[in-house]
Amino acid sequence: MTVSPSAVSIASGESVAVDITILNQFGGEYPLTDVEASVRDLSGALSGGVTVDGRMLTAVADGSYVVTFTAGSLSADVAVEVVPFSEYNLALNKPVEVSSKENDGLGGAKAVDGDKTTRWGSQFNDNEWLAVDLLDTYIINRIVITTNDIAIATEALIEYSTDGINWTEFGRRTMKGVGTDDIAVSDVPMRHIRYTGLKRATGYGIGIAELEVYGSGRYSGVESVLVSDAEAVNVYTLQGIMLRRGVPQANATAGLPAGVYIVGNRKVVVR
Repeated sequence: MTVSPSAVSIASGESVAVDITILNQFGGEYPLTDVEASVRDLSGALSGGVTVDGRMLTAVADGSYVVTFTAGSLSADVAVEVVPFSEYNLALNKPVEVSSKENDGLGGAKAVDGDKTTRWGSQFNDNEWLAVDLLDTYIINRIVITTNDIAIATEALIEYSTDGINWTEFGRRTMKGVGTDDIAVSDVPMRHIRYTGLKRATGYGIGIAELEVYGSGRYSGVESVLVSDAEAVNVYTLQGIMLRRGVPQANATAGLPAGVYIVGNRKVVVR
């Protein structure tokens, strides 16, 4: 019995699927029936830090765990590290599209494989690009681009999108050499991120060793609203229960618990 991968790192609230294989003595696969799972922390105590639904593991609480799958006398373990969301690379092993690749060993997946000794490398042109799909929309606060080869872009364009169709320019970057470009982002909802090398540093192509993306959580679809004027408003819950009547808009939500409220005719997030 084998489980792949044998070790995963995920953020609390995120899920990952594993592959379970059971072979008979002739090399054929047994059906995956009656497979059970248990979760223990590193002390060996049963834990709810990770939940298991079939092949899907969902992180519940930060910490280190071992998930054991058993089928009769057979068993296999998966080491699960649940990290704070801010430390979780949202781009890791996510789907990637590229404008081109120099060869099969320099494909786009090499830029999100977690290994900074590998890289994506394009054909020998300017304006080559790589785009990653995070598979959900997150509030992004940091993008890190690492290069490990002279085939880099001296000028690059970074864009983002929530639908993969309509793109917004985030910024243009200047790279002076091989290294890391750690970019601060002001809590922007993103699902798709595209890096375009506008100008090559050499006659070779454009490459990225690793594209990392970090955020504070999933995007709820409700924008935060800055309330700053003195207009009198009513404050309601999303269920329509009035909490405050005729209060100045500037401090309408002061002292309320974290959540989403209706202030006047707008949704407001209290963090």
